[in-house]
Amino acid sequence: MTKECDKLLTSLTLGLKLQHPLVTKQFQIQQMMKVYLRKQGKFELTEAQIFQGDPINQLNRTDSSGLIISVRWPIDNKQRDKNIKSRDSISQQFEKIRLANIKSGKTLKQQLEDEYNANIKVILDYVSKIIIKKLKNIPIIADDLLQNLGIPEHLFWWKHETGKATDLEGLKKFYLSEEFRNIPYIEITSKMYAQLLTNHKRVIKNGDLMDVEQMGIVLPYCNYILTDAELGTIIKQFNFNKKYNVKVFSLRNVDILINELNGL
Repeated sequence: MTKECDKLLTSLTLGLKLQHPLVTKQFQIQQMMKVYLRKQGKFELTEAQIFQGDPINQLNRTDSSGLIISVRWPIDNKQRDKNIKSRDSISQQFEKIRLANIKSGKTLKQQLEDEYNANIKVILDYVSKIIIKKLKNIPIIADDLLQNLGIPEHLFWWKHETGKATDLEGLKKFYLSEEFRNIPYIEITSKMYAQLLTNHKRVIKNGDLMDVEQMGIVLPYCNYILTDAELGTIIKQFNFNKKYNVKVFSLRNVDILINELNGL
């Protein structure tokens, strides 16, 4: 049903598209880096930051053609099955972690620290590798950049803001700071993963990981969100709905959402 779903989504959104999740995540990290260095306190979130082009202008376009050209690289059955197998495998790995956490008595707080530290470790290990290569004049090859898309930009931003090209200690302090933990994407995904991985009653579902990643991107920018009821409960557990002023709905109360939208 891929083609049918694409066609339906295109018609419902009038062609509006969100930025790639990596773009939004990188933007938030860059902005928080400025906040940290300039001691600004916070940065502003606006819906235009996650769209490809100004959504208001696109919705108000007056061209008479009404044409929307959507291009999507086709996925054959073999690749689709491979993607599904990969998704299922990752979900099973997360479920094993959850069961191990329950057996060991790991707390939500402990798992949350692990989530934050995992984000930091991935970045620091890679940045350290690049800095060492620079200091030793070892060429940085394409594979270095492709292995961790977006992370090389952190070095560029840090140099732009501080004038220091190889300041690993300074970068490390930023990654360990409260400001880094308060980056919307980092905070939302870390806390939601930690809750899922220490939940004694709820098994990890195949769609959970994608849902969490999507919540990390769209939740700070939306007024309304329709999601799985159990994930909606997690969002409210951490008060993300209040922090970002977003109303959260599931299929159980979708009628209330429709009434709200009709009343706009």
